[in-house]
Amino acid sequence: MISIQRKRANRIFKEVPILQVLYDYGYYIDADNPNPQQFSCDLHGSGMDRKPSGRVYPESNNWHCWGCGKSRDSIETVREKEHVTFDQACKILEKKYGLPEVDWGADEEFVPDEDAFALERAPDFSEHQERCQRILELETEDKDLPMKTVLSLWEAFDQIVYLVDKKKISEPKGMQAFEKIKKKVQDLRESYICQELGVSPE
Repeated sequence: MISIQRKRANRIFKEVPILQVLYDYGYYIDADNPNPQQFSCDLHGSGMDRKPSGRVYPESNNWHCWGCGKSRDSIETVREKEHVTFDQACKILEKKYGLPEVDWGADEEFVPDEDAFALERAPDFSEHQERCQRILELETEDKDLPMKTVLSLWEAFDQIVYLVDKKKISEPKGMQAFEKIKKKVQDLRESYICQELGVSPE
């Protein structure tokens, strides 16, 4: 059975654009631009992200921060910005973006709010795989990266999928390996941007 928490989260995910949520929180992005955009994230360290490490992906309706090492959707963004629970974040989004009230009925199995969020929304291996694949597709497309580098990134990705599928490594190990690939992509992109601007990486 799909829980109430999951039903609410699914509706918010489908109807509330992450671009609009980030824009309304004052992040420097273009809410009408359907392409991935880079911006400074204030959710890690001192909050002064001098080398913008957040990147929003409108097509998948979420964003990733390499400084935090974390991906977020609208609900998780509100949770962290407002320091509220899953239920409170849903209410904030539903009210702010005009989602009509719905009688969701009752859950057959009651799960405390915070535990429900962890159970329902903790990304599994397939989600990590999908996010890593999407980032690779977006960041290696139309970039002047050497073909050898692009191929090595995809080979590493395919190798992780193969090893997990054959149970040669565990899914948690595979997820850690995906994070390393995403970090490599981040470093390459920063180097590319610096080269375009004619400046040296910090």
